[in-house]
Amino acid sequence: MEKEYFIRALENGNFILFLDGFDEINPSKKEAITKEITEIADKYQKNYFIVSSRPDDSFIAWNKFSEIKMLPLTKDQAIELITRIKYDKQIQARFISALKEQRMFEKHASFLSNPLLLTIMLISYSQYAEIPSKMHIFYSQAFDALFSKHDATKGGYKRKMYTVLPVDDFIKIISCFSILTWFDHLVTFDSNKLLEYLKSSRDITSIDFPIEDFVKDLLKSVCILTQDGVLYTFTHKTFQEYFTARYIADATEDVKKELLNKIEIVNKNDLMVLSLLNEMDSEFMGREFFIPRLEHVKQLIKYQSISDKESLRIFVQNLFSEVEINLEELSVVYLVNRESNIFDLMRLVSYCFKNDELGIKMPPYDREKAKDQVKNLIGELKKSNEITYKDKILTINAKQVLSLDILLKYEEHNFNSILKKMMKLLEVLKIKQQKQSNSIKTILLKKTTNR
Repeated sequence: MEKEYFIRALENGNFILFLDGFDEINPSKKEAITKEITEIADKYQKNYFIVSSRPDDSFIAWNKFSEIKMLPLTKDQAIELITRIKYDKQIQARFISALKEQRMFEKHASFLSNPLLLTIMLISYSQYAEIPSKMHIFYSQAFDALFSKHDATKGGYKRKMYTVLPVDDFIKIISCFSILTWFDHLVTFDSNKLLEYLKSSRDITSIDFPIEDFVKDLLKSVCILTQDGVLYTFTHKTFQEYFTARYIADATEDVKKELLNKIEIVNKNDLMVLSLLNEMDSEFMGREFFIPRLEHVKQLIKYQSISDKESLRIFVQNLFSEVEINLEELSVVYLVNRESNIFDLMRLVSYCFKNDELGIKMPPYDREKAKDQVKNLIGELKKSNEITYKDKILTINAKQVLSLDILLKYEEHNFNSILKKMMKLLEVLKIKQQKQSNSIKTILLKKTTNR
C-alpha cells in the first residue's frame, strides 16, 4: 500500500493498531516513543490503538487511553495460548499434554491462569523437560526463567538488567526483602515502605546495590513485583513465600531456629512457607520442628501409656473446644481449641505429608453414610443432659466426657486416623534421623557407631 492510501485509511478510521511489548522498549527511548504514540492517537482518533505492556506508572499521563487488565485464563484458554506461541513444536506438544491433566492444572492453577507466568512455565519446561512435583524446585526454575530465560523465545533478545548483580546476590536480596515483608503480613506496600524494606535488605545482606535500579529490576526485568498507581504488589504471593522459605533454609543454624520460632508466633497458620522449608531442608525441619512438637503431643495424650480410648479423648479435647451439629443440614462443625496449637500442627502435617507416603490408607468419603451417622449421633446425644440447643444447632463442649464419648463412637475412625498419622510420622522421622546420623558418622566422618 502506498503511503497516501495508508494515511487516507487512517483518516477514515479503518484500522485497529496493536502495539505490543511497550515495557520492552529501551528506557532511554520510552519518552520519545510515548510522545509518538499519543500524537498519532490524537491525530487519527477514528482508529483503535491497543498497547500491551506490564504495568507502568507512565500510563497515568495517557489521558485518552483506558487501562484494562487481563482476566485469569481457563484451562482451555491456557492451552490455546500455548498453541499460539512460536516455540519448539515437540516441547509445545508435550507441555500441552501435561496441561490437559486436570490435577496438574488444579495444582498450579494460579500460575497457569496468568499469561506471563504460564509462558514462564513453558520456558522452564523446555529447559527441564518436566513440571516438578516439589514446589520449591518449581519456584526455583520459574525464577531462573524470569532472571535469565524469559525472552528466550524472541530470537536471542535479552532483557535489560538495571543492576549488575550475580544471580546468587540477587537471590539473597530478594529473599531478605521477602521475609521482611512476609513477617509484616504485607504483600502490597507504598513506595516509602518498599524503599525502607530494600534499605534493610541491603544492611542485612551487606550487598551494595542501587535501590532505584533494583526496584526497576523487580518490576520490569524479573517481574517479581507489579505496580498499580502508588502501590507495589508481589506478582504472585507464592514468590514471597518461596523466597521467605529460601532465606530461612540458607540461614545459619542459630538464625534458622530463631526464625522458625518467630513463624509460630507471628504467622503460625501460614502453611506454605513451612511446607516449602520442609521440602528444602527436611532434616532440619524433622529434627527442630516436627519431632519436638510431635513428642509433645505424644506426652500430652499419654499415647500408649493409657487406653487408646482415653488417649484419643485427650487428643480431641486439645484439637477442639466445641462441636456444633446442624440439625437440619446434618453437618458437623468443629471449633478449634485456640489454647492448644495441636490443630495447627495437625494441619501442617496433613499439608506436608501424604497418607500414602506414610503407608496409611483412608477409605473414600461416603456422603450418604456420613449423614446416617450424624442422624444416629443426634439421636444418642439428645438423651444426654450435657448438650445445648440454639437456632437448631446442637453444641457439645469438648470437656463434656459423656457427650464426647458418644461423638467419638461415630467419629473414632477419622480421629484415630489423624492421631495414628501424627504418631506414625514421629516414628518415621526419628528412624530417618537416626539412620542419617549413623550414616554421617560411618561414611563421611569414618567413625564406628555403637549398635
